[in-house]
Amino acid sequence: MTTDDVKRIEVPVFGMSCEGCVERVQTALAAARGVRSAEVSLAQRHATVTFSPSETTPDAIASVIEQAGYKTRK
Repeated sequence: MTTDDVKRIEVPVFGMSCEGCVERVQTALAAARGVRSAEVSLAQRHATVTFSPSETTPDAIASVIEQAGYKTRK
C-alpha cells in the first residue's frame, strides 16, 4: 500500500468525559472496515483517523463514532 492509498482526517467527538470514552471510540474505529489507524484525544475532543478511501468514507467513520454513543456534530 502506498501513501496514495490512504487519507487522514480529524473528526470532532463530543460527549467524551474520561479515558474509558476514549478507549470505546478508539476500539470502535479500530474494528471498522477500511480504518488503518485511529488516535482519539480527550483533551482535543477529536479522532485522527487514517483510512483507505476505497474501503470507507468520512461519513461512515463518523457513523462508527455515533454508533459507539458519541456525537460528531454539536
